[in-house]
Amino acid sequence: MGQNSSSRLFMKQRHKRPYFKSTPRKNRAHIHYIAMRSGVMRDEKYGHGLFGKLQNMETCAIIPDLRKFMQETYSRSEAKTIMYRTVISFREEDARQLNLINNRKAWEDFMSTHALKFAEANHIPISTFEWVGAVHMEKGHPHMHVCYWNREQPEIKDDFVKPTVLDKARKKIMKEVFADELALLFVDKNAARDELRECSSAFFREFSEILQSSDNIMMHNNMASIMAKVSQKKLEMLAEELLALKDILPTKGRLHYGLMPLDTKHAVDQFTLRTLMTSKDLASAFESYIHSNVELTKFYTSYESGLATIREKAKKEALKMLGNQILKMLKQFDNADFEMRSKTHQNSTVQDLLDSLFALLNTETNRNNTKLSNTGELSKQARKELAKELESNGIDWN
Repeated sequence: MGQNSSSRLFMKQRHKRPYFKSTPRKNRAHIHYIAMRSGVMRDEKYGHGLFGKLQNMETCAIIPDLRKFMQETYSRSEAKTIMYRTVISFREEDARQLNLINNRKAWEDFMSTHALKFAEANHIPISTFEWVGAVHMEKGHPHMHVCYWNREQPEIKDDFVKPTVLDKARKKIMKEVFADELALLFVDKNAARDELRECSSAFFREFSEILQSSDNIMMHNNMASIMAKVSQKKLEMLAEELLALKDILPTKGRLHYGLMPLDTKHAVDQFTLRTLMTSKDLASAFESYIHSNVELTKFYTSYESGLATIREKAKKEALKMLGNQILKMLKQFDNADFEMRSKTHQNSTVQDLLDSLFALLNTETNRNNTKLSNTGELSKQARKELAKELESNGIDWN
């Protein structure tokens, strides 16, 4: 039970059921395993690696008598005390940075510092919380096994523990351990948010990858100035039309442009065109996308007279592409919630929509331009053969 092993701090908790007959024996064997297994950081004096903080110990220290403690573990388990087992693991580079490589004292300090979080996660009073652990310096995977329990555990009828029991504790520990690094990341994140005007509305989280794509760097630099040109009056108008559009959409079935009735498609197209009219830059991005499609087609076809038809088809496909993005947002859109929000919030949501459409147009235009630049690598014969194929079958605009 725990987190993805790719996390910079991995913690996994489990336990043997206290009412199983084999549990005392297995808990005792587990203590022997973590204390003696190959790779454990052993204490030279006692010959094992088990340390911890028990009732009669003022500070964390090595467990002096391993065999005696193993028998105590067996007795506790017989008394139905739950012995929680946890693995705590850092990536090797992080462990090295935190001075945890071949440094048992640093691991002891780590557990002593964060013991309260483990106790709270399992609803154990810190006054009766006891634990033992051992460090294993496995190559590429330095980790510590920890076993903890409630010294005065009340009778438990249901010992089920949610798999996410340690998730909050793990996040708290990460915030403390990587505090300096996280602070820098937050600074970078906020700077990127301000510069790129990433979609802050939950409706547009799906567009974040588009906004962060490497081929949109130039577009990112201009995003703030583009959307700043849109007047509040136009934003308010679009917010009202967004609500009206939502009202006419089907309430059942899949919200996909290709499946909409003709009158609904027309309404979506009209809304899309009005969003394009709010900004010259946005309209220019739309035109650039269509132009890139036309240029790509011109490279392969000899029918100049057919370019008007090609342009119209490109326009329809562009409206379809943008319409589907709008429908995806509206699928999660709550009219009542939106209407109750302030004008500032509504305008911000519409701005996010405009940003997203602008990003999508630029991304697809760049892809077309990349395809066009790659055509130079084709031989003359290959171009002729491809031209015949396109002229006879048409372009796959999807």
